[in-house]
Amino acid sequence: MRILITGATGLIGSQLVRKLLSRGYRVRAIHRKNNDYGLLKDVAEKIEWIHTDLASLIFHAEAFNEVDAVFHCAAKVSYSKRDHEEMRTTNIEGTKDLVNACLKYRIKDFFYVSSVAAIGRSGKENNFSESSQWENSEYNSAYSKSKYLAELEVWRGVQEGLSVLIVNPSIVIAPGNKDNSSMKMINYVLQEKPFYTKGLVNYVDVWDLTDLSLILFEKGVRNQRFIINAGTVTYKEMFSEIAKVFDKKSPSIHVSKPWLKIGILIENLLSKLTFRKASTSLELGRNATTSHRFSNKKVIDETSFRFRPLSDSIQLLKEEMDGLGVSV
Repeated sequence: MRILITGATGLIGSQLVRKLLSRGYRVRAIHRKNNDYGLLKDVAEKIEWIHTDLASLIFHAEAFNEVDAVFHCAAKVSYSKRDHEEMRTTNIEGTKDLVNACLKYRIKDFFYVSSVAAIGRSGKENNFSESSQWENSEYNSAYSKSKYLAELEVWRGVQEGLSVLIVNPSIVIAPGNKDNSSMKMINYVLQEKPFYTKGLVNYVDVWDLTDLSLILFEKGVRNQRFIINAGTVTYKEMFSEIAKVFDKKSPSIHVSKPWLKIGILIENLLSKLTFRKASTSLELGRNATTSHRFSNKKVIDETSFRFRPLSDSIQLLKEEMDGLGVSV
């Protein structure tokens, strides 16, 4: 069975590629000519590479030749206003084009890595599941909206004959570049920053996420979506566990919402004056002070899967980072 995968060199895509290869799948991956093979350098020769980008993929008929399923992992994650257009192009238009390509080339199976951000959060409730309805609110960032609208394109594909499986992971603990996703949180602790907020963080490690993804895919579960979330802890608990495993000092000073907002506004002002990209935003700050929880009941009922404890996930992260030579 041949799988075409986008976002193959990313945090999630690279782990999926490794597991697909270990299971005997033939893997064809999208790769930009000017980029290296990143987290897949050691297995690059086992992969069939298509040198293009997501925007041009639909025009490459050879990419879809003899493909049995498409795994769509590519996405732009950002909370910066300057990236809104790129997120729209990559997350929404890119998904739309890929769905259309699957329909055009009669590829039946489409696996999509979405996000709990697409579930849609509000201030009216704190507990969310796959059945929670999208609601426009201040708690939904531009990234959230882009993933929600991308999901609508996937469901549109179902109406036109596509067979799909969607996973909605929470924050993914995975080794990678320090500026990527959860690695920003890891790097924050490793730099021994002193502050924390009272919000909750929903998390899953990339190994549990990819294991569950393939369990669901190989089981033949289709036209459903599943929240993939190992658990929910406070940011203080998360930071403390990271600090413990990496032998660093844990953040110990609580920052209230008003002071956090002031700090973010100052940071953004300084970034404009110095012509650099801000490291945070009001959207990100709002997420760091919410008490939202995402239920994993549906996926556990379907698979009886047991998630790793947080301590094991962080320890495995450290071991993988050491093995890959990832520095922060």
